[in-house]
Amino acid sequence: MRYRQTLIVFKVLFITLILGLFYRQVIQGEYFYNQSRRNVIRVISLEAARGRILDRNGVVLADTIPSFDVSIIPQEVRNKPLLFERLSKILGMPFEEIRQIYQRRYLNPFVPVIISEKLDKNEIIALEENKLQLPGVVVDIRPLRFYPFGKATSHVLGHLGQIDSYRITKLKPYGYEMSDLVGYGGVEEYYDLVLRGENGGEQVEVDNRGQRVRTVGYKPPQSGQDIQITLDMRIQKIADDVMHGTRGAVVILDPYSGDVIALSSYPSYDPNDFVKGNDSVIRSLLQDRRSPLFNRAIAGQYPPGSVFKIVTTTSALEKDASLTNKTFVCNGSMQIGNRTYNCSSTHGAENLRDAVIHSCNVYFYSLGMLIGPDILHKYASVLGLSRRTGIDLNYEAAGFIPSVNWKKVIMFQSWSKGDTANMAIGQGEVLVTPLQLARMVSVFANGGELVHPHLIKAIGNKNFIGKNKSVTIKKDVLKNIDSYLYGVVNNPEGTAYTARVEGLRIYGKTGTAQVHGKAAHGWLVGYVGRDKPKYAFCVFLENVGSSHVACTAAERILEEMSKQGLI
Repeated sequence: MRYRQTLIVFKVLFITLILGLFYRQVIQGEYFYNQSRRNVIRVISLEAARGRILDRNGVVLADTIPSFDVSIIPQEVRNKPLLFERLSKILGMPFEEIRQIYQRRYLNPFVPVIISEKLDKNEIIALEENKLQLPGVVVDIRPLRFYPFGKATSHVLGHLGQIDSYRITKLKPYGYEMSDLVGYGGVEEYYDLVLRGENGGEQVEVDNRGQRVRTVGYKPPQSGQDIQITLDMRIQKIADDVMHGTRGAVVILDPYSGDVIALSSYPSYDPNDFVKGNDSVIRSLLQDRRSPLFNRAIAGQYPPGSVFKIVTTTSALEKDASLTNKTFVCNGSMQIGNRTYNCSSTHGAENLRDAVIHSCNVYFYSLGMLIGPDILHKYASVLGLSRRTGIDLNYEAAGFIPSVNWKKVIMFQSWSKGDTANMAIGQGEVLVTPLQLARMVSVFANGGELVHPHLIKAIGNKNFIGKNKSVTIKKDVLKNIDSYLYGVVNNPEGTAYTARVEGLRIYGKTGTAQVHGKAAHGWLVGYVGRDKPKYAFCVFLENVGSSHVACTAAERILEEMSKQGLI
């Protein structure tokens, strides 16, 4: 009896199921088929605008502008060759170019593939008029990065580019995806997490013509935070104009706070080219032997030449204050071991002050051997050389200051008197960056503080202040060297006499750094103001043969700053 009841129940359920399926598939089948043909849920990614970058006065250095882009949604395309052919006629792009772009940028069936960017009004109208013949084609508004000053800020700001495999591995925990644009170099890379916003999205229901029926869900994009940096675009532009056509760098610092007022590296590039994705231009930049993508101001390591005599002078006076009166005779050269070490002139009897003003090599060969390499190395470190400054930019170089132990343990060689002589005038293995020298000379401008160079001024409403470090140099030593550096520029016999500008008090030290097989580099470092020092600076030019060229460039920069009332 129980078996028969159970069997009846199962039969009733089975018949009900069959009737339900019949009703849905046969009676209502056409209705549901039409619904599926007419409607589909499309997910539209809404890219967040990147935060702006402003200079210290509020001038916009990096902004976001709207770009109208045409994209293809792969999952909605049935006949790609036909679609490419129709797009080719509307956009005026070769069929093969569209095909290659599609293949290169394709990620998965659901991610739109951008075919062309920054459409003009006529192209947008044509696409809308032919929408029925372009299944899977959509026109989106996308925020596009724009750099108003182009080359003038390239090494400070960096540029945007498609995320690579190295970065996606490192940044995936922070929400980065393979389709994201990220910063490469400069402020864009260092503060990428702050500048990037949070993408939003929209779920929309569209009919079989691709027309929007209704919005199913919406998450608004969150823009990135604005950043204000310490750069003064007026001064940056002056430095960039003077450096145009050369190879080298200019660094200008606030010697009290460490604010980077200007940082120019040349040759440079236009970061807008990376935003446009101009492959031929980018390829030429990568192949350019002048290395326009290389930031010489922070990553270039060069022999400082006679600029290093500031370190030698500091070392000598710290060891024995009476050495300020020490006299050596310069006959134009000096024999050390079996080698002759030359000077730029025959200076005769020189004391320390005159030797700095004349930049007498023979004097500093003798002085260096008198005080020894260990003390030279010590005060090079005290003045911030041989280590990174800590500026908020990636890829900063540390430079190098040789030592007796380094040569013995690493090079398996003995230190010689010739090594000391070379070190005393900033030659041999001594390497520095332009930023390091601007920081070093700030110590004498501010009276004994080693500043922390930085670009960040504020993120949103939060202000940042650099932290300085007091150096162990006596006040009398700082005062003496200050007077020597003033003489280098203002004494008619000074090596930087051509750099003087009427109305300004300029202090400086030149350097002509020998380079094997090439023309010498030219340096001028110093500080400038009217009543008191306002800026510390470093002007560096590659392979120009003499520091005189650097002095001329510095004079042009400082004179223009003075004319504009910036000093």
